[in-house]
Amino acid sequence: MKLKRLISVTVAAALCAAAAAAPVSAGTEEERCIEKVVGLMNNINLTEIKPYSPELSPSPEFTRSADGKFGLKIDGRVITEPIWDDIRLNTEGGRLSASLGDENPNFEGEKAALQGDYESNPATVSVKKDGKWGAVSKETGEIIIKPEYNEVCELNGVIRIMDFNGKYGYADKRGSVLVEPLYDYVSSLSCSRMADFGSGYACETAVVGRDYGYTVLDLNTKKELIPLTADAIHILSNDCFVVTDYDSLVSRLYDGGGNQMLELSGTGSVELIGDNRFLISSAVYAEDGETVVGECDKLIGSSGNVIIDGSGYYSLIYQNSPPVFIAARRGAAGAKTESGEYLPAFDVLDADGETLFSADAGDMSANDGTIKIYNDGKWGLVSVTGDEILPCEYDDIVFPFVTKDGKTGVINSGGEFVLEPALNASAKDCGVIELDGKTYYRFTDKDLGGAYLADSGGSVIAGPYADISADGGKLILTLPACGLKVAAKLTEDPIAIVQTPIEEIILAAGSLPEGAPKSQTNEIISYYFF
Repeated sequence: MKLKRLISVTVAAALCAAAAAAPVSAGTEEERCIEKVVGLMNNINLTEIKPYSPELSPSPEFTRSADGKFGLKIDGRVITEPIWDDIRLNTEGGRLSASLGDENPNFEGEKAALQGDYESNPATVSVKKDGKWGAVSKETGEIIIKPEYNEVCELNGVIRIMDFNGKYGYADKRGSVLVEPLYDYVSSLSCSRMADFGSGYACETAVVGRDYGYTVLDLNTKKELIPLTADAIHILSNDCFVVTDYDSLVSRLYDGGGNQMLELSGTGSVELIGDNRFLISSAVYAEDGETVVGECDKLIGSSGNVIIDGSGYYSLIYQNSPPVFIAARRGAAGAKTESGEYLPAFDVLDADGETLFSADAGDMSANDGTIKIYNDGKWGLVSVTGDEILPCEYDDIVFPFVTKDGKTGVINSGGEFVLEPALNASAKDCGVIELDGKTYYRFTDKDLGGAYLADSGGSVIAGPYADISADGGKLILTLPACGLKVAAKLTEDPIAIVQTPIEEIILAAGSLPEGAPKSQTNEIISYYFF
């Protein structure tokens, strides 16, 4: 606490002392803040240092005519002239509306820059005229659907339409109506079953609802595959969906044609494994055969045959590459790490339920076909078949980073060291950054504080920053003291630099321009000196 108070007082004194002498430079307060802090850093390996502004890709903007009509440009190219009462861009996160521009503080003059993520996959843009919605091509501006609906929205490759009676249907991306607006509910088509509907791909089946019930609709034949039901429906794959009554814990499995394959009692969730196996959450009953006292996982085949009876395990966790199940053993003591973390004892099973190997304690997640195991206070690494990759003699492993005796190195999936332990950080405080086909390592120095960048040989070439990441082939550097971000390029042959404690940069920043953000200063001081 004394050290924290001392540093805080020192920083405050430095800020006050430098305030009178701080020169006033041109530009915004943020630009002056960046200029001052960047000037304190060792930038010998950096070029083209500029304020960072994440770009939308593609970059869209609404245009507006004098009479209040809206148009759209993408990357400066006119998609549609300002002739519409409203325009919506459909994204996975929602819809961006031109008519909200008047309430947007970034709406200036004739255009409003769109805020938030933009999903480039949708082929259409929704447009409104005289109170009715239609759609135009995002590439050409050509009218795909005439404005005659209450709602038009492209999702997952098809266009959802709603008439003025509140009924939903579907159209393809060429404007042809696939399903007339007859339903009270239609799903967003997030399933994996695909068929070519126009200029892209879309699901063949969808969950739809009418008359207080739900069914699965084949978008090709317009046929409802099962009778209306109040139960939950989940489309699992190209040729399978499941209907579950969660009150009675009964699940019915159907093939892609709507034919029932199985009825499973005491079943909650169902997950497809491969082409014809199912991982089910099955109820465990008391002696009366009716009272549910728990649950366990089971792997069954398409005929209902049990492949793995998971009653001896807390759970079966499926890993796709390679295909194995990691299962925590019931009643096994496991172990606790020095930090108090509980580690389960578990088995690794192949797709047929055969035990590949057993571990008394470890991490039940697989990375690149490797599994962490724990023994006598140290971590090691094995393959999913139990073959040793690294012996249990490491302080921590967060693949591909491993820590030993306070230093962290980098390994490949075969356990070979790409970089011998040299980074002064723990494995959990490291990350990989790829730039121009080269690999670099970001790490937080445990003694000096702050994020540094090391080359593939372990030489430190940039830092200290509050954070380091990459975007669009450039480094994104969060500056200490002000917390603002800059983008920069690495020189072709960066050289090693002398590391500087991050608090020295904060202290040297002195008085930042009035109005510039300083919250990062307090966060860093609190983190490193509390």
